[in-house]
This record gives sequence, C-alpha cells and structure tokens, in this order.
Amino acid sequence: MKVAAPIIRIAVLGSGSSALACCLSLVEEINRIAHYKVLIDVIDYSTKKHETSSDVRPRDQGSARKLSSWNDASFKLPEKFKTISHLEGSIGGSAAFGGWSNVWGGTLQRYTRWGLNHWGTAGAEMMRGFEFVSKILPSLGSTEETVSDKDKVSRRLPNFLRPSRSVSRTGRSFSLIPSNLAIAKLAETQSQGCNQCGECLTGCPSDHIWAARHSWPLAFQSGHVNFFPNEWIETLVELTNYVIVESVDANEKKIRREYDHVFVGLGALQTGALMLRSKIVRDSVAVRDSRVILIPFVVGLLRKTSSTSSRISLSDAFLISTEEVVGNKVPDFFAQVYGYSDALDAQICHVQPLLRFVPTSLRRFLLRRIGVAMCFLDQDLSGSINLKIDSDGFTTITSEDQLELRKESERIAISNLASLGLRAIKLFKRNVGTGYGYHFGSSFPLCEPSEANQNYSNAHGCPNEMKRIHLVDSSVIPHVTALPITLTVMANSARIAFSVMNEYS
Repeated sequence: MKVAAPIIRIAVLGSGSSALACCLSLVEEINRIAHYKVLIDVIDYSTKKHETSSDVRPRDQGSARKLSSWNDASFKLPEKFKTISHLEGSIGGSAAFGGWSNVWGGTLQRYTRWGLNHWGTAGAEMMRGFEFVSKILPSLGSTEETVSDKDKVSRRLPNFLRPSRSVSRTGRSFSLIPSNLAIAKLAETQSQGCNQCGECLTGCPSDHIWAARHSWPLAFQSGHVNFFPNEWIETLVELTNYVIVESVDANEKKIRREYDHVFVGLGALQTGALMLRSKIVRDSVAVRDSRVILIPFVVGLLRKTSSTSSRISLSDAFLISTEEVVGNKVPDFFAQVYGYSDALDAQICHVQPLLRFVPTSLRRFLLRRIGVAMCFLDQDLSGSINLKIDSDGFTTITSEDQLELRKESERIAISNLASLGLRAIKLFKRNVGTGYGYHFGSSFPLCEPSEANQNYSNAHGCPNEMKRIHLVDSSVIPHVTALPITLTVMANSARIAFSVMNEYS
C-alpha cells in the first residue's frame, strides 16, 4: 500500500522583491525534497496598477522622485493598514503588487565583504543566495548587450565616466564605475528592449525597468503556488506545531489559515507593524536607516556631465568606498551618481524652483556642467525609525534624525566624492529626511540570542525565540550599510528559505 507523502504547508506574506526571492527559492527546493508534498500560499494586499479605493491615502514619491506608471498603487496605504506615519512623505509601506520594487529604479549592487562580515557564519551561505538571485534579475552594467548575432548596442555613458576610475589609499579602496541596473537588454527599439530613450525617471514607456511583479509568474506557473490577493494580514500566532495566519479580505471577512512555516516579506515597516500586532516584540520596534545626502558636484574644470545623445537616466555611476581589510571599523560609503540629463533638469528645478525663472538656454548651459550624487551613509551615521502600537491596534511611525551626526556625515560624503574627482557644491547640498531613501531595516537583526538586548532573529530569520515564523525582508539584516539594500536582502531571503527547507532533507 502506497503511503501518502507528508505535507508541508507554507505561507509567504508579501509580493515585493524579498517575498519573491523567498518563494522562488522554496519552489527551487521542492524537487530536492520529493518525499514531501509542499504547498505554498502567497498572501498579500496586492493593489494593482489601476485599482483605486476611497479609503486609500496618497504617498509621496521618495527622495529621487522616480516616477512610474505604478506609483499610484506603490505609494498608497489603505486605512485598513492602521498605520500613522510621521516620516517625510508619510512613508509607511506599500500596498502594491510588487511593493516598492515598482519604483526603486533597478539599482543592483551587493554588499561588500566589509558589509557581509556582519553576517558571521551565515555570511558564507549568502553566496548561494546571490547566485540564485542573479538568475531572477536582469543585469546591465557597461558591457555590450547582444540583440542578435549581427547587431550589438552599447550603453551610452557621459564623458566623465570614461574611463572608470579606482584608487587605493591607506588600506581603503575607492571606485567610480558605471551603474549596474536591473533593466531589459539594450536594443535599437523599445519593442526589442531598452533603447536608452532617457525617460527612466518619469516612467519607462515600455516598462523595461525590472520590478518584482515581472518575475512572479515564474512562481505562479510552477504548479506549487496559490495566490491570495486583497488580504490584509492582521496577526500571526505561533503554536507548538503550526502557525495561525489571521487575515481580513476586501469584504471585511476574517480568514484563518494554519501553516507549518510562515515567511514574512512585507517590508521592514509593515513587518514591524505585524510583529507588534502579533506581540512578537520586546516593547517597540526600532528600524535602522541609511542617511541620504544629495550633493551637486562639478568635475575638473567645469567639464560637462552630460552626453551628446539620450541615455539611461537612472544613475550613471556608483561610487563605492570600502575597507580593504574586513576587520577595520570604518564603514562603507556609497553614492549613486547622476550626470546631467533632461530628466535630471526637471528634478533639479523641482527642488530649486527659482531655476525655472532662469532662461532655459542659460540654465542648461550651467546645469550641463553639474551632476548630483545621492550619497548613502552607514547606520551608525544615520537616524532611526521607531514603531509603536496603541490600544486600538494602530501603528505609529516616527523618526530620530540624530542631528549631531549630520556634519560628520556631510564631511565624509564630500571627502569620498573628492577622492575620485567629484567636487561638491556645498551650498546646495540637501539632507533627506530619515527613511526617505528607502534603504532601511535591521529591526530584528541576525545575531546570537546571548548578544541580543532588543529584538533579534536567528539564522533562519526567526524573531525573538519563534520557531516557525521567518522574517525574510530587510528587517533581519544584521547591519544597514551604505550600499543599496535590495540585492542583498533578496539573497538573504533566498538563504533563509534554503536553510529552512534543508531541515527536511
């Protein structure tokens, strides 16, 4: 008599990049543990592009003001989310299908060796996560992209990036390299791929900038995944042998499901709010941030930072500064560098409205010689975001900017830019509000229980002594460095999924 395979019931909460990486990793592992039957439910609110609701409040676009056709959904939160945010732009999370990946701009850069050193023994497992995520994401650096055997299209870059530059001083390396972006392959026409039309910052006309929603069909078509949209996750209750997920659907109907494992990828703010509602916290939730400073710059003797033809208007370059010796304590520095473009012209005029009254020809003559560096700092030089819950179940989000660290952060940013020939125009620098750069997390940082004096998670992403609840978004990264967060968070999400499923081998 044939014995039925035991069933593993899994829930993945969220639809952003971390939830996607987790779900696809779980699907990858299913064939390896064929002696089990694995059922995966994806549960998310998942507002779609054209959906509107009378109880939805608008949100701002973020520090780089990148736009997309999905912004209406990506920066809105329904009243049902019970979130009151006092951050700049009322940042509180995303109710969109794909979350903030719809507007994050496709920046791809993994944490450096210095940054990954904070993972301890789990750091070695991150390599498999990076390898897996590289299969999901398109990647465009400075190399030629082949359209066919006969045709090749090269990426257009501003002159100040030719050639790329790197220097090493006193045990520290500095590099200025073409940005690595998650966008479609280069092509002559938009029907084939990215034709470098230059409209990235106002929304790609052909949706060629990657977002998590592009890759979810890989999971849904696997035959192992059920999708439950239009549900708000109210609470999680972990018992000895299973986890209860309680949600509310669009018709206010309460739904109760039971799972062997629940992977939470709602983003640090909404994951923190869920942990508060579920009472899986120690008092409150503190989210660490990466400070953002916008600094205009000039190059050499007022060389142009533009190019003679249109180009990708997402960041042209990455400036990365890191310690060559991993054990050193000086943190990483990172900047997304934008040369002049028509799209950037519009953004500068938005920040400095008086420029609109300068004759167009004169304004562009000046601005073509100016670029903008979007500088990110380590969590130790940045503010923090605090989440608390009241008796009615509303989560309030506030920030602590750590104003005493601003001058030191500005000095570090200006010095790092100067190391590679970018001279800051100090008069027009702008400090961005805490959280407004969207690189935050580490509210349940990976560490040993003996080292934890606040909220923490173990190597499986389990927060505060939980066994079957696993956080897979930026909440669990051990340290928020200056580097872009998404690629590393996705790799860590895959690492956690692989490590949990390995228990069933």
